[in-house]
Amino acid sequence: CLPAILNIGDPKDCSSLVCVGILSEMGWEIQDLLKIFYKRLFTPTGKVEVPDFLFSMMVFHHSLTLPLGVPTVLRYRNLRTLHWLCFELQWSGVVTVIVAEYCKILDVTKRGQ
Repeated sequence: CLPAILNIGDPKDCSSLVCVGILSEMGWEIQDLLKIFYKRLFTPTGKVEVPDFLFSMMVFHHSLTLPLGVPTVLRYRNLRTLHWLCFELQWSGVVTVIVAEYCKILDVTKRGQ
């Protein structure tokens, strides 16, 4: 999405990259939804790890995201606002993963961390 935002290269190629970004997000959503279903239904501690509220919110979130991706790509692939939305969604995911991974290495027994 970054080339589309910065107007680097051919606009058709940039639009295609945005479409690939959106479709990869949809793949991530499918994978996450399947993981949640598997953890909840097929592991002994599923109800503890994925409580009812979290389960219902995640299913609701993913069920809204998935049907919107393909029609958006088909109808609005050249819309600049879509390019910005894709960029913002992907970079917010990057920041979230970086912060989550950093939090995993903190030693919570030490007051300074």
